[in-house]
Amino acid sequence: MKINRRERIALSVFLLALLALCVDQFLLSDQPQTAAAASAVGSAPQRRSTPAVLPEIVVAPRADAPSGLDSVPDVCDWRRIAPIVAPAAAASVAAEAAAVVTAVAEFTGRHKLGGVVLGPRPAAIVSGRVIRVGQSLEGVPLIEVRRDSAVFLADGQRVELRLERPQAP
Repeated sequence: MKINRRERIALSVFLLALLALCVDQFLLSDQPQTAAAASAVGSAPQRRSTPAVLPEIVVAPRADAPSGLDSVPDVCDWRRIAPIVAPAAAASVAAEAAAVVTAVAEFTGRHKLGGVVLGPRPAAIVSGRVIRVGQSLEGVPLIEVRRDSAVFLADGQRVELRLERPQAP
């Protein structure tokens, strides 16, 4: 029987591990040497938090310095910035939100989820068309297919089309 190089390497690694296990079990002691570790820690000299060479520095408050941080205005305080930005931003945000909501409502109103295909290449059957994950329907990409729904990404909003299950009479 001839052993190739790969088998020799595997056998040598196995024998080395077996040798290490035997040395650990039979030659080394069972208990750790805690007494030596405890004596080494106990004999260490106590250190001060500051070296003795450096003098302690005591700073007296100046009379002209402000007494606290309350007198200094916070440059990042949103209440100072809000009146400047709020009117224009609020109007534009409200208009954008309304446009996104109407676009999402129109998309969900136009399309109906007919079925889903799960597996390595998931797809959704939307309005009679098979759309795979990553493909788009009217410029809206399909990002996820679940067991009973399909999720699209329209204008940064997640739009979920759900399967309509027939109700038992």
